[in-house]
Amino acid sequence: MPYLSPTTLTTAEQKLILRVTSKHQRDHLIISLALGTGLRLGEIVGRVLTVSVHESSTGPVVP
Repeated sequence: MPYLSPTTLTTAEQKLILRVTSKHQRDHLIISLALGTGLRLGEIVGRVLTVSVHESSTGPVVP
């Protein structure tokens, strides 16, 4: 059932987006995290916000 399969990037597309974002640290981190872990955007945003809240009150903390 191809209509149920999520759209994925080819290896060439992954390399291209990583190269394009390499000069933008935040964007590159988000894309790298998504490609390397399979996390969805909402999951990544939740983690980034959690880390940001912890950093602002106690210094760097990675959950």
